[in-house]
Amino acid sequence: MKKLTNQEIEFIKKTGFTPTVFQCNEWDRTNKAPYYINNIDEAHYVAIDYFNINLIEFMGKTANINMCDKINLDYEATYLFYTFFSKEELLDLDTSWALKWLQDFKYYFGYRKWTEKDVELAIQDALEIYGGSREFYECQEDGEVWNRVIN
Repeated sequence: MKKLTNQEIEFIKKTGFTPTVFQCNEWDRTNKAPYYINNIDEAHYVAIDYFNINLIEFMGKTANINMCDKINLDYEATYLFYTFFSKEELLDLDTSWALKWLQDFKYYFGYRKWTEKDVELAIQDALEIYGGSREFYECQEDGEVWNRVIN
């Protein structure tokens, strides 16, 4: 997954829009005041007018079907957990709830086949980033966000 901008993170937090909403036609999850999104056209409007983001570029970052293998999803999950949850929230996160959260974020070409054990590992990696023993870096070849253990 490519690094999200602050506007894209706010768009997700404030509207509830994710690739799963679009892929599974779950527009009811995006009806958060004052943003009521009932279809892709309204999503485009809200994205540009309220958050100044291009929805096509955003979807390219979050729903890239070329980046749906196990390794890419592991790195993406760590990035998502770190981006959307504080260290304290991660420590208290219920793995079954966290699995549903990831699946709500990206079900098809995503976390459909994940287990709670996969979630535990991704949360642990995110906690290691908070702890300073792991770090994010951007891959020069594809612009994807990866993470590694700091030596």
